[in-house]
Amino acid sequence: MNYFSEFGGSIFKKEEAFYPDYLPENIVYRENELKQMAYNLSALLKRRTGVGTLLWGTPGTGKTSSARYITKELSEEAQFVLPIYINCWECRTRPAVLTTIIEKLGGFSPRRGVGADEMLKEMIFLIEKSKKIPVFILDEMDTLKSDRILYDIGRLRENHSLNYGFIGILNKLEFLNKVDRRIRSSLLQSLIEFRAYKPSELKSILLERAKVGLIPGSYGGDVMGVCAGFGAKREGDARIAINLLWRAGRHAEREGKNRIELNDVESIKENNEPESKINKEEKKVVELLKKGELSFKEIIKKIGKTERMVRNYVNSLEKKGILKKRKEGKTIFISLGKRK
Repeated sequence: MNYFSEFGGSIFKKEEAFYPDYLPENIVYRENELKQMAYNLSALLKRRTGVGTLLWGTPGTGKTSSARYITKELSEEAQFVLPIYINCWECRTRPAVLTTIIEKLGGFSPRRGVGADEMLKEMIFLIEKSKKIPVFILDEMDTLKSDRILYDIGRLRENHSLNYGFIGILNKLEFLNKVDRRIRSSLLQSLIEFRAYKPSELKSILLERAKVGLIPGSYGGDVMGVCAGFGAKREGDARIAINLLWRAGRHAEREGKNRIELNDVESIKENNEPESKINKEEKKVVELLKKGELSFKEIIKKIGKTERMVRNYVNSLEKKGILKKRKEGKTIFISLGKRK
């Protein structure tokens, strides 16, 4: 028996249209934000330094997609422009960011044994050698451990006569309170807010994805509205709405259907509500983490329970996909969200 023979697929036309890294042909409901970003970067077309731009707003409001979209258009307009995307959740330190930039410039940077200042010199050498103007896109910038790398970038023109573009993406403006005033004035000059999507906007976004990713006639009339409403209740998060539609489609296919119905959506929604299945003590941990990442020891101190009890709460919440852990040296840090 071939266990794969029954999964022929009758719902999706282009399933990757529902993946988190998919870049649509058009970014809807963000025209003003895109125009402002384009204006800030337009100096690069004349080989000058662009206006440093910060995009902020809750998750799933199109910040990353908009940054990728506008820098793609820019690099197509001017081939001497090189977008360099860095996810600061994965690269939280100055050396980690420099390593990523060096690699994207075609260089090689050993993971150990080289100081950050030497890495900075290598980055500058590679930019000069490439004769390209880099556009640095620092996603989840508020997870950086220090602002030193921002100082490095912000001084490229002044100290090394190098032009550049910069886009920082963050969820919370509180991060700016930690940034040196000199960096804010030289690098973070324009602030663009990405407001939460309205339910009607989320529905339109889903319909656009459906045109690209689903076979015509493969979804019921109320499906888009329910998925949009689900995302709207979670701070207008388009990624949540898109993910729900995608998983409902996979559920329908698994059931042998050629059409997504409301019961497919409801089935996925039940599994997407882990917080309704947590106990009172676990809920205290979740409430603490809503204010931001904490170390394991900080949670123990704030909860007022034994280390063993808190470890049980944390492990249980991690299994339910409510929080994620990362290790830095000997310290364990915990935040809300599934592990990437």
